[in-house]
Amino acid sequence: MTDPPDPALPPGLLDAIAKLLFRLIDRDATRELGELATPDGATMHLVATSGGTPGSIQWALVERVPAGVAAYRLSRTTYDILLRASAAAEGGVVANGTRFHLRAIWDGTRHVADAVQVA
Repeated sequence: MTDPPDPALPPGLLDAIAKLLFRLIDRDATRELGELATPDGATMHLVATSGGTPGSIQWALVERVPAGVAAYRLSRTTYDILLRASAAAEGGVVANGTRFHLRAIWDGTRHVADAVQVA
């Protein structure tokens, strides 16, 4: 079985994320995980939704998570990458000259959006 494609970041999503704060929810031995929040404290959920073309997936920010959809936590590192990134081809980002995709991962207990370097 192959992995599904990495969800793309649609236009405007990086600008929206730049206005949000990182709120720590969980910490494990290797990373801090959190969610996005507005400056007044409202949670904004990162979700993967259907993209603009059949079979494609894209990231979205929502105030309420639709039924049957998972909200993804972000690692602090991923949040920091997204804050300094610019949009790249194929829905990825470039930060400090390095290309990344924001991958949807299930780590066994949580849904996590993780910036993964593209070779």
